[in-house]
Amino acid sequence: MNNVSFNPVKSDNQLSFNGVENSLYSNLSEKIEELRFQLINPIEDKEIQGLESEIESIMQKLGADGILRQFFKTSDQDERCGTKHKNLILLLTLVNVLGIPDIEVPIPHGFSTDLIEAFLKKHAPEVFLHWSGLGQLYAAHLSMPEKKSSSEEKSIPFLETPEAAVHLNAVNHAIITLFNKASNDPSSYETLGISTEIDKWLQTCHEEGNFLMTRSSGAEDTAQVANAGGNLSVAYVLPVKEIVCQSMGRIVSSYFS
Repeated sequence: MNNVSFNPVKSDNQLSFNGVENSLYSNLSEKIEELRFQLINPIEDKEIQGLESEIESIMQKLGADGILRQFFKTSDQDERCGTKHKNLILLLTLVNVLGIPDIEVPIPHGFSTDLIEAFLKKHAPEVFLHWSGLGQLYAAHLSMPEKKSSSEEKSIPFLETPEAAVHLNAVNHAIITLFNKASNDPSSYETLGISTEIDKWLQTCHEEGNFLMTRSSGAEDTAQVANAGGNLSVAYVLPVKEIVCQSMGRIVSSYFS
């Protein structure tokens, strides 16, 4: 299964250090191997968190010295496909460059926000009208004076109010309807902008009997906050364009649920 991704690229790039850098690299490789062994064969007196902290410290040192920067580059397209997508590319590079054994990172195939937004604006402009209406409703909600209520009376969160639900339900319905239509309408599907490369990749996945996982990718996870499960992920997606297109609609609509 993949995050709309499959078959990691094998890289021949290996870091070559001298002096202090070589010592750091050797130490990093040893700590990574120690961590891998500990995960497979846990030893009670070994703390995984401590090993992770040591690895992080070494990586920060190498990063500060610019040692890894030449290898950790992403394309403009990867940058436009969100943080989760980009970090998978960086993780793949790290695993290959350091030669870490027994770890396979999937290559994500992503769709940028610009592409999805253009698709929605062309075929479902009502999504943006309802989103704007929701924003105006929220602004009005914030400007209202707070009401004093008894301890037994609880205020309803804004997004759960009937007024907000009207807009959210309309947005969800429009998105699901559009992507379902595109899954069966070649002319609509073409305007989604799925590249020939991805179409060929889907065909290869299907012929090999593989499945996909369709996921959101954005600035939703940070070092301080994890938003795991905040948006929908669809597992075991059959790699044919009709099913993939429908799963994309479910993901995008989940942003507004």
